[in-house]
Amino acid sequence: MSYAKIMLEDEKGQYKSYAEEFPKIYNGKTLLPHQFNKFSNALRKLANEQDQRTPTAKPTKSQTCQIL
Repeated sequence: MSYAKIMLEDEKGQYKSYAEEFPKIYNGKTLLPHQFNKFSNALRKLANEQDQRTPTAKPTKSQTCQIL
């Protein structure tokens, strides 16, 4: 997910990089903006979901069980 943060900070630069490499890998085809947008939106969604799952505050009580 660290790449998602990098990509989202510089989407235009990342698009340019992908657009240059895409034809080399996919037999001369062009990476269209809407294709890249689907990719970047999926990464954004995953990054947001991960941020929501990550606890921001530490629990104040111990979560261990004591056997008496």
